[in-house]
Amino acid sequence: MDEEEKKDVTKEILKSFHNQFSENQNHQQRIFLQFFSAILVSAIPFGVVFVNITDEAKFWDVARDDEGKIISYAISHLIGSWLLIQIALITLSAFTLKIAYSFRRDQKVVENIRKTALGTPLYQEIFGKKSFSAEHKEHMGGKSYVPLFCAIFWQFSIFLQFVSSFILFFRTLRISLEHLGWVLSAIAVTAIISILISYFWRYYYYLKYKITVDGANADDLKEKHKINSIFYRFLDI
Repeated sequence: MDEEEKKDVTKEILKSFHNQFSENQNHQQRIFLQFFSAILVSAIPFGVVFVNITDEAKFWDVARDDEGKIISYAISHLIGSWLLIQIALITLSAFTLKIAYSFRRDQKVVENIRKTALGTPLYQEIFGKKSFSAEHKEHMGGKSYVPLFCAIFWQFSIFLQFVSSFILFFRTLRISLEHLGWVLSAIAVTAIISILISYFWRYYYYLKYKITVDGANADDLKEKHKINSIFYRFLDI
């Protein structure tokens, strides 16, 4: 490749980089709107039931006045609408982390293409050694494999899981109910499991990232992280 051809290739690489950057920004904005739209839709039933439930609510039965209008929803309605929020947030958590993993995977492919087209010295001169690298990321923290825009969405979904669970727990605590202790215990256990599932997705896609992007040996990774055989199959590597 002569100098003139190299300049043309360089211009095309830079042009594709800027186009990719713009597309990524637009993609992030669409994800942002979809994320909050999904949260709003899943939160509406919970909010409606929450403001229309009294301290005398029954577990299964809806309380009505003489005209048949609802005075208070049942506790089961409140718990059911809360479960819908948890399911939505778990799904959004997995979806967000899937985007994060796919971003790093595609980033690695683009990096390889640019290095092949430009050569490593010229690539490093233009893009630097670390700024655009998809490799050597960590599970959590400032060097996480999850890009910042995805990390914010994921952390916010975890926050909403905590907040909605606390709201449900303390609202139910005020209601005069037989076997209240068992109901509160079930809510607490379900909330913990729900949050742990969201953390599971973060770890799951981290292991996939280490193998497919960072080049870690699958067997070594299995031994290091003590992955059981069922979980290892679930990775689908």
